[in-house]
Amino acid sequence: MAKQHQIMAVHRCLSASRYPVSKEKLKQELECSSSTIERVISEMKNSHDAPIKYDRKQNGYFYDVKPGETYEMTGLWFNESELYALLVSQKLLLDVEAGMFEAHIKPLLSKINRILKDSHHHPERITDKVSIIHQAHRPINHKIFQQISSALLEEKQLKITFYNRQTDKKTERNISPLKLVFYRDNWYLDAWCHSRSAFRSFSIINISNVKILDNPAKMFPKEELENYFASAYGIFSGKADKTATLHFTSFRARWVADEQWHPKQQSRWLPNGYFELKIPYSDHRELIMDILKYGADVTVQGPPELK
Repeated sequence: MAKQHQIMAVHRCLSASRYPVSKEKLKQELECSSSTIERVISEMKNSHDAPIKYDRKQNGYFYDVKPGETYEMTGLWFNESELYALLVSQKLLLDVEAGMFEAHIKPLLSKINRILKDSHHHPERITDKVSIIHQAHRPINHKIFQQISSALLEEKQLKITFYNRQTDKKTERNISPLKLVFYRDNWYLDAWCHSRSAFRSFSIINISNVKILDNPAKMFPKEELENYFASAYGIFSGKADKTATLHFTSFRARWVADEQWHPKQQSRWLPNGYFELKIPYSDHRELIMDILKYGADVTVQGPPELK
């Protein structure tokens, strides 16, 4: 029986070429013998109904399909490197919120594991080599998360009870969910709040008593959402109307120069060896927390109210 990655390699060669592919080229691609190529092609034709034909004049194999059409292998097809990458991603996904997605992806993972074992590899070793350390993570209610996800995908409004830690009060709100965000080890929901007639970001840990409504969610152009939620610093979103200018010492710059604090940040090295970072923001709370982490290695140059 041909290995899955060999079948996929031949499929890619035939799909990518405008002309028949010679056996010699396939042998070089797979680094195998002529008999292996013949076995792979035979299995593709007999077990997967691949429309492979041989052109004697051009001495090569090709997919016999109508002009403008392509042939795609059915089922789950990855080469071994891609399977490893997927397993590592699976580890990350399961560790982001333990158990939340496990039931949904278990059948897929079982199939991947079988494919890897057929290739004499041990997928259980991979997950032992990837670790995620959570910092200030707050576990959420899985049922509430699933209700929010369903409303988001179905574009339905939600009625929620939201606890505001700053005011220590709970309020009921009707919202249109717009996007789920995993930020700094916690889940947030970007939404249009009908009760406040404004965009808001809600920490999902503070949402309770979720009810999916029949009313369609209010939708907005992608550009408008990005301008609001992505323009300002961190999770305290809003239209950025200020720019923080920070100067880091040459010592601390060894780390900060490689960091992205904001997609629209600007930076430069100063003549004295210091590193300047400019960050757009609207709400200073989270920005201040990040600045304070660097202590005497950072100086705020402006604006005056942040300084």
